[in-house]
Amino acid sequence: MADGVVAQVKDIPGTAIDAVKKTPVLAIGISLLVLTLVLLIEAFKPGIITGPIRRMLGMLGVKTA
Repeated sequence: MADGVVAQVKDIPGTAIDAVKKTPVLAIGISLLVLTLVLLIEAFKPGIITGPIRRMLGMLGVKTA
C-alpha cells in the first residue's frame, strides 16, 4: 500500500518536494544579488550603508571592528 501512495505522490507535479529542492538555490541567488548590490553601492558611495552601522557600534562602545 505504501508503494502505491509513494508512486501517486511522485506523479503530482509541483509538490512540496519540488519547492524544497528549489528553495536553497533561490535563497543563494537572492543572497548573491543583495551582496552584489551592497558592494556596488559602497563602491560608488562609500559609507552610505556602513556609516550608520559603525555609528551604532560606536554608541555601544565598540571602537574597532
